[in-house]
Amino acid sequence: MSRLLFGLLTLILFKKCFAGDGASSNPCESHQFKCLDGHCIPEVWKCDGERDCEDDSDENDCKNGTECPGFRCNDNRCIPENWKCDGQTDCSDGSDEELCLKKLCSEEEFTCSSGTCLNRSEVCNGKKDCSDGSDEGAHCGDVCANVTCSQKCRATPTGPECYCEDGYSLDSDNKTCSDIDECLNEGFCSQQCTNLVGSYKCSCLEGFELVNRTCEVS
Repeated sequence: MSRLLFGLLTLILFKKCFAGDGASSNPCESHQFKCLDGHCIPEVWKCDGERDCEDDSDENDCKNGTECPGFRCNDNRCIPENWKCDGQTDCSDGSDEELCLKKLCSEEEFTCSSGTCLNRSEVCNGKKDCSDGSDEGAHCGDVCANVTCSQKCRATPTGPECYCEDGYSLDSDNKTCSDIDECLNEGFCSQQCTNLVGSYKCSCLEGFELVNRTCEVS
């Protein structure tokens, strides 16, 4: 009986010594990369040209960018795939916003009947700025006082139109503006995202510093 007890104690001590502080024995999740020191970082940070593991192991054995699970910038940085062509420049060389298909006109632009985009300030100004003249119309003189908008109103060729400030979207009633929760978009911030009324805030875990929307080891 004493030999059995001694054997069990020896086995327990051996496991504790083998495990060390636990960092090296804890497995990372499938979407993470395990640093040599045992810490886990997002897989997309491996071979992105930036030191994220304290031991630099995330930048070892990188082969011509083939290990980037997202989009590889021309400057060799790796970013999440959904950051490409999202309207925000995340690569220092802007390559994530190059060669993108033409998107719909922005909130600050008017869509001419021909499909071209025109600055809103040129709509209903008494001058035909769209090649087809669709930026002017009989209802340009209609006043916004006759329309109830929760935020803003502007003149259009078809009459007054409600629109929203940045960080809000227009509801189906075409009058009410509601907050956009940017944090619902996976990967919008590289680590932590906090939705604010009309805005958002990216933040980092301890040991990292925020650069645009990306957290880099400090």
